[in-house]
Amino acid sequence: MGTKTRYNEDEYRSLLEWAIQEKIAISVSLKTHMRSSIYNSCFLSMDQDQILFAEPNSQVIDPRDPIQEVFVTFSKNHSTFSFAAKYLGKHPCTLKDEGVISCLAVSLPEQMEETDRRNIKRFYVEDISQIPLSFWPEDDRSVKYSGHLHNIGMDGIGISIACAGDIGLHNNQKCEISILSSWGQEVISIPARYRYCKEMSDQETAILGFQFTASNKTTDGSKKLAAISQLISHLQAARRRTLSFA
Repeated sequence: MGTKTRYNEDEYRSLLEWAIQEKIAISVSLKTHMRSSIYNSCFLSMDQDQILFAEPNSQVIDPRDPIQEVFVTFSKNHSTFSFAAKYLGKHPCTLKDEGVISCLAVSLPEQMEETDRRNIKRFYVEDISQIPLSFWPEDDRSVKYSGHLHNIGMDGIGISIACAGDIGLHNNQKCEISILSSWGQEVISIPARYRYCKEMSDQETAILGFQFTASNKTTDGSKKLAAISQLISHLQAARRRTLSFA
């Protein structure tokens, strides 16, 4: 899980105020009895009772399966910050540039956790059919392969595929990996090097291993690694739920 530090309201309020002012991107998981839906958003405002952030574009809120809890993560430097909050409902919010928009309101959390993402351990997905991916050689996007997430850590990813016989990758080859929504929209894209192929005991599937090459020394690389860290946090929180991207 990584090294964690917990903060109460007096300690985390200034951090949230910074995230609002800087329009820091956040990852939001709307947790119901049956599933968790992840979407990207940003904080908009905060007062003594609630936090407002932009709602998802797609219609993922189902009144027949009400939201039980909201789980939010965002990153700063080498740390990922996360908290769970009570869903309060939709709320109008006035923005200078966009007028009045509909937002989601959540309660202030009891505490916020900081995790050093350099120490996050590898997460193994229990249902490998739930998160689709595509990957391809860096220099040839026309050669694209499909699979599902098997395991993921801050250093790399394991992808489950139906068979490995037609995978023409060689060791250490530069590739690009896209993590997709259930309808095929790219959610996270990150560069990696192909490392190995391990056939499973059922002889019908194989696990391909890739090492991430994004670096915290660049702004783009840091953002990509922050997105991976956020995904791992959501996977851990949604272990017993179906996970989808909104």
